[in-house]
Amino acid sequence: MAKAQKISEKPRAEWGSDVIVDLLKAFEIEYVAINPGATFRGLHDSLVNYGGNHAPEIVLCTHEEIAVALAHGYARAKGKPMGAVVHNVVGLQHASMAIYNAWADRLPVIVMGGTGPMDTANRRPWIDWVHPALVQGNLVRAFVKWDDQPGSVEAVPESFVRAYRLATTEPMGPVYICYDGEVQEKKLDGEIHNPLNLSGMHAKVIPQADLVLALDVSDLEGAVTQRAQEKGRRRPVELLSPSTKIINVGLDDLLVRAWSTDFNKLRQADLMIMADTAVFLPELVRRLKAEKERLRKLSEDTQSRRAQWAKLYEEKVAAREKETKTKWDEKPIAMSRLYVELAEALKNEDWVLTNGSSQGKENSYLPAMKFNQILGKYKGGGLGYGLPASLGAALAHKGSGKFCVDLQPDGCLLFTVSSLWTTVHHKIPLLIVVCSNRSYYNDEEHQERVAEVRGRPVENKTIGIRIEEPEVDFGAMARTYGCWGAGPITEPKDLIKTLREAVKVVKEGKPALVDVVCQMR
Repeated sequence: MAKAQKISEKPRAEWGSDVIVDLLKAFEIEYVAINPGATFRGLHDSLVNYGGNHAPEIVLCTHEEIAVALAHGYARAKGKPMGAVVHNVVGLQHASMAIYNAWADRLPVIVMGGTGPMDTANRRPWIDWVHPALVQGNLVRAFVKWDDQPGSVEAVPESFVRAYRLATTEPMGPVYICYDGEVQEKKLDGEIHNPLNLSGMHAKVIPQADLVLALDVSDLEGAVTQRAQEKGRRRPVELLSPSTKIINVGLDDLLVRAWSTDFNKLRQADLMIMADTAVFLPELVRRLKAEKERLRKLSEDTQSRRAQWAKLYEEKVAAREKETKTKWDEKPIAMSRLYVELAEALKNEDWVLTNGSSQGKENSYLPAMKFNQILGKYKGGGLGYGLPASLGAALAHKGSGKFCVDLQPDGCLLFTVSSLWTTVHHKIPLLIVVCSNRSYYNDEEHQERVAEVRGRPVENKTIGIRIEEPEVDFGAMARTYGCWGAGPITEPKDLIKTLREAVKVVKEGKPALVDVVCQMR
């Protein structure tokens, strides 16, 4: 297991998450099992760069249920607890079955989680709203001995001591402690892609808008802002002009609940309309067409705006083509080449993209011309979604002539790879293209930002993140389930031939998996 290459020599804890590591060391916790997550990025940094990734040492797992189950088995064999860290609401839900198993077995596991920011004024659009809950411990309260969510760094020691004592007192059992990201990232001396953006012109087009018509946009705040990613900054940057009007149409308010904050930040609108957009939009178009005289008066302005947007689109296409040409023969395989080759392999198919990447860049290379041709990515932000959701979509389209494609991140696939058995057993035709960058890269970027802000070794950002030593051979794994599997594809020249072979397999009514070793983004 990897040790930190270089350790910052710090005489004392400097950040809230350093205090948590001090407590883990004081109670002689040897290991902490994790699947990386942004809500405990502070704790992750402290484990590596403050604690030296030793006593406790990080054990990287491919799923939160595996992480907790590993700690469960450790407690059974050792008679003492180890730690497991899970990412927010989604990670806790993944881990819940394993937590229940430890509860039923009366064995101690120190389950820690990240959340927040709980202060809604400090939340980014979308992800900081769909992941926290009030209170997160409610989810597992029925089958842990105790749960807590300390609201300050000062409250952390008492909370941890109580949790450890309760977990290890007969009858023993698991406990859950949830740490707000702001508690982890507090300095002790007192001291982002639009979910509806398929065009790639979000930051340039939105500021020009006179009117924004939002149809079933669950995260309107995220749709009209841009995420700031520099160093530790987590606030959205406004894109709209102060004079821009907003009309928001949808039915989301009917599903607002108190437990999860997946309703996102409330965005002011000039007109709120509670309506089914499938009824609203056709009626709006009909009425606009009837306003012939008004449209005639606006014709010159409309043509001018259309020309501006066409120019922006042409610039985007030119930049995309330049990037593709520049990176064409790079190794690992560039994502731009993967998308171009995939589009070529699918050019004669009535394709449906059942799952995509976190950034949605593939949508520029696979332009959708039909309704529901691109089904989108996960809404809740939890890993493990891609393959099972794609199976459901492919099952729904079975026999329809649609060609279903799952553009599948490797880390996400490791959560639910056993779904391949279901695909083969039920003869569900699906092309699974695995993007093997061999990293939970989103969290690698987070660890880099935290290290930069804290003045700690950036080179340690890959510890507990990379899916290496050993690298996973997804082609071989697919074949063990009886699925046609190819790869790992490492040579760019081999990509198109392999994709075409896989397409033939899927057209015969069978699933096929192509493992492509690719760049990080």
